[in-house]
Amino acid sequence: MCFHLPTARFLTRCSLFCLLWVATNYMYIHSLRILLATDVMALFATNVSCVYLLSWVILHEQFVGVRVSRKQTVF
Repeated sequence: MCFHLPTARFLTRCSLFCLLWVATNYMYIHSLRILLATDVMALFATNVSCVYLLSWVILHEQFVGVRVSRKQTVF
């Protein structure tokens, strides 16, 4: 089964994500002029967890705990 996406729609979606990426990088570089590099990296690293926590509140998503499974290998 092959799904064909029109070229105009594809380019529109790609350009939207490209603009978001450029804006994020611009704000990151601009914040390095104002704050210390360690502070900026701490904020940048915790961004994902903040978005995840806000998704619980705003989107009313159910908590799904991340389960880590280990494979036991026998040598």
